[in-house]
Amino acid sequence: MSPNCGTTAGYNIHWRANEAACRRCKTAVATYRRGRRRAAGAKPRTTPACGTDSGYTLHMRDSTFPCQPCKDAHGAYQNAWNEAKRLKSRRGTVADVVEDYVETYAPIQVPELVMLIQLRHDIPTGTIRAQTYLMLRDGRLSRNDISVVRLDAFGNVRQDAP
Repeated sequence: MSPNCGTTAGYNIHWRANEAACRRCKTAVATYRRGRRRAAGAKPRTTPACGTDSGYTLHMRDSTFPCQPCKDAHGAYQNAWNEAKRLKSRRGTVADVVEDYVETYAPIQVPELVMLIQLRHDIPTGTIRAQTYLMLRDGRLSRNDISVVRLDAFGNVRQDAP
């Protein structure tokens, strides 16, 4: 123990010597930092209440067994998070994306449709084309909405296209 123990200067001496600070120095620094936060206008920190997901996290951080209200709150939070994740993953299927763009931009040609979708989504060209033709074949898309053209190797409309 140095003569400065119990002060922020004593804490700094411990820190510079690369040793664990004593309890008195830790308390002094905690009080100093708390006063600085309050002077800066920060609200005092509160411990999370039991029965919340934050309370569950506090139990885990303190290595204590969570109480039943915290377990229930964490379970409800996890269920809501998983449901949102499941809905988000279902929302973005290629068929949904193609259908949405056809509704918005009809009548449209397949190459334009592919280009528009690729501007916003990370879907390969072949996948978009294949899904579009599959939807045309199954009747989920109308020939009035999409015009099919044949392109050459450079992306130009072929002259023998119908």
